[in-house]
Amino acid sequence: MKSTLFCLLFVAGFAMAQPIVLIDKDVVVASLVSNKNDIRHDQGTVLKFRKGDTLNITFTPREQKGTFNFEMLEYENGATLFSRMSVREVNEDYVFSADKVIWLRYSTNFILPRAARLLLRSKHNRFLGTGYSHVVQWIERSDTSWIEVDESVSVKRDTSYSLLIDKVIKVHSEMNPNGPRTYIPVTFPINTDYWVYWIGVGQESADLFKRFSGSLSNGLSQFAPNPLVAFGLRLIPELPIMNVGNRVDFYLTDLNNAVLFSQGVQFSHFAAVSTQRMVTGYRLVDHSQFSVQGGSTYAFCFYNPSAINGTDVTVKAYAFTITEKRETRKKRVVQSVNRTRVPY
Repeated sequence: MKSTLFCLLFVAGFAMAQPIVLIDKDVVVASLVSNKNDIRHDQGTVLKFRKGDTLNITFTPREQKGTFNFEMLEYENGATLFSRMSVREVNEDYVFSADKVIWLRYSTNFILPRAARLLLRSKHNRFLGTGYSHVVQWIERSDTSWIEVDESVSVKRDTSYSLLIDKVIKVHSEMNPNGPRTYIPVTFPINTDYWVYWIGVGQESADLFKRFSGSLSNGLSQFAPNPLVAFGLRLIPELPIMNVGNRVDFYLTDLNNAVLFSQGVQFSHFAAVSTQRMVTGYRLVDHSQFSVQGGSTYAFCFYNPSAINGTDVTVKAYAFTITEKRETRKKRVVQSVNRTRVPY
């Protein structure tokens, strides 16, 4: 019997390791009498324990004046795990019945704040294993709130086109009595989103465009009647050009400046669209290059720098309009993100 009791006591003593000092510091204890609002958690003392751990709590005032209140709270929900109220000191063991993260709260019933020594020592159960740390690691947890809002979504886009001009004009030479300058008024549709043009000088350029039109595949011709429309619909990347032959200058202006141009005096033009000394030229013009005012009339102006030779100029241009079908759909968006630090 004595042998059995001795073995039990030996095993129990062996199971408990030597105490480990976790906290040993002086603290200022706020007065519960003079300022209740100053009673707060000791946020610097947050520790974690396993089931079966023993915590030795020593809370000793530096001066024996008044009594103290001491509480150990569960961090997660604030539940009281251990409390001693209106005592002069605390020196007790607390055994954890479950894994816990704790912090402390203390106050004095004296009229003034008091100083005290806080000593916390842990007694590990060796059967739970070694290497355990009571230091709390913190992670940031995000709690995201979502709401649904209405969003306008494009579900279908259609592109239509309309002819602006398709004609051959005569641009006389410098020595011709009619003068080397001429212009054509062109009115753009109200809903123009972008437009394209192709300009060819001389019969050779016109024949080049005609041959290129004949080379388009039957499948492509189902969507576009000619290469310029196909280029405007972005079905082909480029159009044919010539670099040898008669040349003209092309300017895009408003009607007032077109009159000044025809008179041979100083005029203004839209430089982003205009081209000088061209044999053939083409371009897709969107609002980033020239913001056309739908419903307005502009002028295609041509100047022939040749002193003797007049020339024919083929001018083709189309305007394009994009129409969208839109629907209103629900979309989840973040309303707020609440970030908190939690122990683990």
